[in-house]
Amino acid sequence: MHAMRPLAALLVLTVGCELVVDTKGLDGGCPRSAGAAMVKVTTAGGDYCIDATEATNAHYTQFLASGFTLATQPAGCEQSTGTTPLDKWPPPPGYDSIPVVEVTWCQAYAFCAWAGKRLCGQIGGGALAEINATKPALSQWLYACSNDGALAYPYGNAYDPNACGGEAAGTSIAPVASQSGCVGGLPGIDDLSGNVWEWTDTCQSDQPTAFCHVLGGAFDSTAPEMTCLGERNWTRTSAAANIGFRCCLDL
Repeated sequence: MHAMRPLAALLVLTVGCELVVDTKGLDGGCPRSAGAAMVKVTTAGGDYCIDATEATNAHYTQFLASGFTLATQPAGCEQSTGTTPLDKWPPPPGYDSIPVVEVTWCQAYAFCAWAGKRLCGQIGGGALAEINATKPALSQWLYACSNDGALAYPYGNAYDPNACGGEAAGTSIAPVASQSGCVGGLPGIDDLSGNVWEWTDTCQSDQPTAFCHVLGGAFDSTAPEMTCLGERNWTRTSAAANIGFRCCLDL
């Protein structure tokens, strides 16, 4: 778990006998929320926040303990069966900081809703149309990873197997933010390349069998898959041992 960040611009007002706290400016301009700490991103299309790390087993344990369910499932998830990961759950002791895996797109969507966030989609709000999946100026996830298209990998333009791991490095799944070279394309954001693929709100359609994009590569990915544009498509109700997610928040 990340240490609590210092309060910034905390305004406390007294109204009658009630204490009113203005949380604007907390956590680097992002409101406090469940799950991972967030990093603010400023773009011409609108500001947003993105999780600094992938959601971990510890975060997901809190989500399950809350008993949260969506009153109305998003389109394509009507037949989704619960929020428990499809495999590898519960995690063994000592795995709290490991990214949660074996979660479907629908379960990742539910987690982000519980946390007061959403799956990363279009800058300015909503899902990102598949036709725009490679456009950093429109994609929350891709903008953050590539620094608005300036970088092929979050740490630079040449593949470095020692930065974020991958097949060439012979790595395995690792605790979030434990790979010191795997920071970027904006400061304070970890593991946008490697570790685990990440679900995004970019899907072919609203059908249960439609493919949704996972981005960024995983611990077992090839160098081309580890780029910010590296992607695979999985059906929204499927899951895998190398797929996790992080969340975004519109400001």
